[in-house]
Amino acid sequence: MLVKVIGSILIVTCGVAFGMNEKMKFLRKIGVLKGVIAAIDLIHAEISCMCTPTDELLEKLCATENETLCDFFTKCRDLHKERYDLPLGLIWSKVLKGAVNLDFGKNEEQTMGEIGNALGRYEVCEQLKVFQNARINFTEYLDVAEKSKEILGRLYGSLSIIAGIALVVILL
Repeated sequence: MLVKVIGSILIVTCGVAFGMNEKMKFLRKIGVLKGVIAAIDLIHAEISCMCTPTDELLEKLCATENETLCDFFTKCRDLHKERYDLPLGLIWSKVLKGAVNLDFGKNEEQTMGEIGNALGRYEVCEQLKVFQNARINFTEYLDVAEKSKEILGRLYGSLSIIAGIALVVILL
């Protein structure tokens, strides 16, 4: 009987831990996606209104509240200062490939790469078009992530209840 109780408790605990881990992944991803949207808005405003140079823009992006994005932008800025001879798009792509903590999918990574490619490379109106498209894409990615979090949250909640009921049945 004791083995059944311990086994049941382990199963329920593992299920709850797995569910919480998945929920935290989605919360981190949602935070990063919201931070990217805010960064795109900042880039758009700085370029369209102030014609801010790329170096200053990178400095402003480093002040983002999201720690993961702050790390990404800081690496871009530092590498851009070290290797001023390289195009920013190349530096951005290199840092993006190494930024696994952003937890981007293929489409998200491609859209983020397009932002770096456009920064300081094209005329202002062309850059703004790229940023507007990127913002639309990241808004869609955010909607998908929030819906997935909600669906999986309900799923893991239901599984926890079922596991609890199964535990009661086993113990009876």
